[in-house]
Amino acid sequence: MTIQDLGSIGEVIGALATVATLAYLAIQIRANTRATLAEARRTTLHHRTSGLSEIIANESVARIFEKGLADRKSLSSTERIRFDTLLSRLVADCDLLVREQHEGFAETDMVDPSFVATTRLLRSPGGRQFWGQLRGSFTPAFQKRVDAVLDADKRRSLEPLKGRDDR
Repeated sequence: MTIQDLGSIGEVIGALATVATLAYLAIQIRANTRATLAEARRTTLHHRTSGLSEIIANESVARIFEKGLADRKSLSSTERIRFDTLLSRLVADCDLLVREQHEGFAETDMVDPSFVATTRLLRSPGGRQFWGQLRGSFTPAFQKRVDAVLDADKRRSLEPLKGRDDR
């Protein structure tokens, strides 16, 4: 065996080692991505439940939240600050999730239920008042998505009026 033959064998071994290293790195990257997504889910769940825990644990906060959803304008200035802060936190969590989904960091099965729950709050009379006043606090893409839901509700509520005879 010549030195040239040994060199060729070394090149083949080096190429195989490179392929094995790349395969190992790909497996590690996938595992890291799954771990990152799982941590993002846990963080999201923690944020969501901590905001809701305030409502559940504190009866006065629950009353303010209920009253605010019914009619934000009926709240005192202090109650409005509490209501707006709590609802802002819940809506901001959803806004972040939607942004993370757009960037590929959050999965649809995590975003959609949160978005449905958030828009359910924003569909209430007080939620609509909140959204009308504070929608600019959220990202433009999120504003557009929420507006589409609220506008669709408005169109649906007007549909029965279109067919009426005004005699």
